[in-house]
Amino acid sequence: AQQVTDQEKKKKTVQAQFGRKRTHNEQLIISPCGMILARETFYHSEAFSLVANFCKSTFENRRKPNHFIYDTNCILSKFVRKHPDPKMREFFLDIGLAVDVFHFKSKHKESDTYCGQNCNPYEFPELLYEDRNGKLKWYFNTSIAEQTNTWFGRYHPMCREMGSVFYDFFLNQMILLHNVEKKKQLTIDKVNPRYWI
Repeated sequence: AQQVTDQEKKKKTVQAQFGRKRTHNEQLIISPCGMILARETFYHSEAFSLVANFCKSTFENRRKPNHFIYDTNCILSKFVRKHPDPKMREFFLDIGLAVDVFHFKSKHKESDTYCGQNCNPYEFPELLYEDRNGKLKWYFNTSIAEQTNTWFGRYHPMCREMGSVFYDFFLNQMILLHNVEKKKQLTIDKVNPRYWI
């Protein structure tokens, strides 16, 4: 009798998926004032290639942001700077890739010299101003995305059993309603909200 090796057993294994395929997460691009500019569903992971492509596709034919603040910009920055596609490298060349202030202070190692030199939000003086007392303050809340994600996450349980068409429709409607309310609040606060893109 012929013996079957472990290697041959692995080759013969058939895998099937029964039931619905789930998404991994939703990514949002949010302006400093809190308006949601774009949403994309990530199906398998929050890979840096997907984040880079999402950012590029959102702003490719529009006005690019001066800064793209993301909680793990250290890795995204390395990824886009060494990307084999010159168009990807060129797109991110003049965009500041800082880590948001909260994550930089509490989640990133001081020993990471690349992060400290390239993604430190304090190294971008245009993001800071000096108040009347001489104290440095941020022009805008760099953690606005985290705060918006808290709001957006409340819809996650409602979406679990939705089909893809209703899922997209529902989330897009919630974002539109959020932006309408956010614009009203910005108008009340007299900050003169306008469409940016």
